[in-house]
Amino acid sequence: MGERKIVWRVKRASQEELDSLLSFLEKTSFPFRVDLSHWKQRSLINAWVLIKSSYSSKRQEVEPEMNLSEMEDEIGEQCDKLSNSLLSA
Repeated sequence: MGERKIVWRVKRASQEELDSLLSFLEKTSFPFRVDLSHWKQRSLINAWVLIKSSYSSKRQEVEPEMNLSEMEDEIGEQCDKLSNSLLSA
């Protein structure tokens, strides 16, 4: 594991940032209902944005190993494992 310290801080998105996000999700045909109130859904949205955005000009298009439903299940499982390990620590 890395040496970086994790700091959980909340940054509230501005209305302009939310509008930009919702516009991006619509333009890229996000296949799920947008629910920003649940952290698992926000994690799925974060993954979608990383996959669909052109944040890196060196990004290569690759065929995904999982479909979106499988990705959502995997993200949920990993989040549950992380939560359980944090609660037992």
